[in-house]
Amino acid sequence: MGLGFAALEAARAAESGADLDAVYSRAVEVAASGRTLLVVDRLDHLRRGGRIGTATALLGTALAMKPVLHLVDGKLVLREKTRTMTKALAKLVDGVVSEAGPAPLLAVHHRGAPERAHLLAEQLAERIPDAAELLTCEIDGVLGAHVGPGAIGIVVARR
Repeated sequence: MGLGFAALEAARAAESGADLDAVYSRAVEVAASGRTLLVVDRLDHLRRGGRIGTATALLGTALAMKPVLHLVDGKLVLREKTRTMTKALAKLVDGVVSEAGPAPLLAVHHRGAPERAHLLAEQLAERIPDAAELLTCEIDGVLGAHVGPGAIGIVVARR
């Protein structure tokens, strides 16, 4: 939904009668404001996809690390290190709340973890009650191959 929200907002602008330049500007504005935060259940999928090195994956697995990652210029970057999934998910929600702004667009993505996604969506609804949109979506197979089962991410964009 990082790009999905930009497309939806552009379509809404067009539907409301905005000219082509305004529609384009709206799409660029929403895309630029988007932030994606992610927690993976296991590091081996990131290693196999070349997103992290073997030594990092082995060390992280041995220490039971649950890193909170975010996208920066299309690359996954470590945002915070945690030791448990519970702490990682709490940091994920905290990070989204800090990025949100007024009436944000939110999407919780998951790979085979609908219960976890539903729980995070409930937490976000409580912490950001003025969200303009709050969606829950499954991560597709292509991206899922890189992040692995149990991965969960949140996209936040400013409206």
